[in-house]
Amino acid sequence: MPIAVNEIQVGDYYLAGEDCDQLRKVTDITQDDKGRDRISYVAKSANIPNRKFEHEGTKSNPSLDETFAEACCSKLGANEVNDLRKNNIILSNE
Repeated sequence: MPIAVNEIQVGDYYLAGEDCDQLRKVTDITQDDKGRDRISYVAKSANIPNRKFEHEGTKSNPSLDETFAEACCSKLGANEVNDLRKNNIILSNE
């Protein structure tokens, strides 16, 4: 189930993808020339430890907020983020 657009915040983590196995962290929200919110994020597998986030091409063409929200399965809470940190999915410098 997609998240709501108003749940998208810079610095927050989300699960996304067909199997909800992609971890995304929002790095920036900007507006395009039509006034639409664009979401820049980094991503990586939510199942493989010790990997760094990658920009997934969103630096040059950020997602529309509706597109980002539709692709996300859930926004992660503090306990979920802490669990991913303990398992080295989210690294200490991320």
